[in-house]
Amino acid sequence: MRTKIMVIAAVVTMLSSVVASASQAQITIRPRFDLRFRDLPRGTVTSIDPRDFSGAARFEIRGTRGTVLDIEFTLPSEMTSVGGYTIPLSFGITDGLVMGGEGAFFANFDPTGTTRVTIGWFRRLWIFLGGDANPSASQASGSYSAPITMTVTGVGIDESADVEATGEITGLTPIAATGINDLDFGPVLSDGGTYAPAILAADAGRWEISGEPGANVTVDFTLPAALSNVPGDLIPITFGGNDGLIWDPFPASYTTFDPRVTHFDVIDGTGSLVVGITGLITPPIGVPPGPYSATITLTVAYF
Repeated sequence: MRTKIMVIAAVVTMLSSVVASASQAQITIRPRFDLRFRDLPRGTVTSIDPRDFSGAARFEIRGTRGTVLDIEFTLPSEMTSVGGYTIPLSFGITDGLVMGGEGAFFANFDPTGTTRVTIGWFRRLWIFLGGDANPSASQASGSYSAPITMTVTGVGIDESADVEATGEITGLTPIAATGINDLDFGPVLSDGGTYAPAILAADAGRWEISGEPGANVTVDFTLPAALSNVPGDLIPITFGGNDGLIWDPFPASYTTFDPRVTHFDVIDGTGSLVVGITGLITPPIGVPPGPYSATITLTVAYF
């Protein structure tokens, strides 16, 4: 019994000594570089490999040889601009990289979980972080950023350091116009009367414009003078000073403008502008029955 008691006492003493030594371990964490996506092309995923030392985020850890550390990241899901626009971010299972000492070894790891590392002979570790940025095809221009935090814990250790994910969208968002609805007068009589679309929200011509939020644009129409059928019979069509429509929002409300001249407007904060058009047709008496049509062309440009 005495022998057993002495052995247990010795073990307890040794463990106490190890804990005390570990609790005195000191580390320093230095954030060295941000995760730099730089110029991001719209509509394309940009990936930064953690071994891309010109773009990957980088942290330096210095401490006592043999110190065991757990590394965790607080990772953003998106970068944000001053205007509140966002670019999604994602991080894969190999987007973390630890390098021991002076490049003594490399090992990839999953930055979305907890990774255990040990400080080696050179008393220094480098931690790198890559990731993906996925701007949309109509992404607003500007500078984008998001905070990234690396937390390091161990026995008596709880330290953290911050860097940022950064990226830039340059140039105006490409402008695009999509025809949504034809200008539809419905069934009419060949009685010489004048007809307008029955319900503007349902029957007026309509286009959706996408482009740079807050950008100034010109709106121009190429307007026909008549509708025609296949034999070439004509139904006159006219456009008045209030027949251009700017829906804001659709279909609740609209303002009008003269579609016969250049109209100046602004793309809204979501990168959208909804343009419509109405008009009048006057089918001549006795014009043959059947479908009649004509082309209306909308041109939108930045200015």
